[in-house]
Amino acid sequence: MIAIVLPTGSFSFILAYFSKNLSIINNYGYIGWIFVGIFTFLIMSISIFISVFSYKNILHIQFSRKFLYNSDNINPLHHQFDMKRISVTTIAHPMEGTIKNKTFTKCELIGPANILLTGGGILTGTSFFNCDLVVLNDSSEIFNAYLMQNCSIIDCSIYKCTLMLYKSDYEKVKNGIPPKMVINLA
Repeated sequence: MIAIVLPTGSFSFILAYFSKNLSIINNYGYIGWIFVGIFTFLIMSISIFISVFSYKNILHIQFSRKFLYNSDNINPLHHQFDMKRISVTTIAHPMEGTIKNKTFTKCELIGPANILLTGGGILTGTSFFNCDLVVLNDSSEIFNAYLMQNCSIIDCSIYKCTLMLYKSDYEKVKNGIPPKMVINLA
């Protein structure tokens, strides 16, 4: 706060002091000088605030790009992954869009992706960031999602994914999922 108030206040005071030499402002006397000081202070404060806010957003975008779009080089044919940063699109079969019989331990699974979890896999100790979970009727058909079948996800972090579970599968894993991220369509 001092980093904003001190320079803007000093500059505003100096500008107000020297504005007494301008005939337009000098006609209003000390009220004109005070107005110039306050107006300068507000404009400078807003400018500094916008600059800091913009810089903070630029840093956030750069961090997001570096973190979310740079995944580890992996072989999608392996069945066991430990402590890897994996893009969901990289691990899925390129033609079928399926991820079958894989175990992820302490990995970061990164979207954006729609994932349908089926087949009785394990989902334990997992953290979710910017994710939604949709509970579906058991008779629902899903066409636009990666099918993650019989996969174990243990102590992982999942980022920017919409997870879908059939109601019967959700009942098995619901203890490990925060209720605020659940959208129940069943």
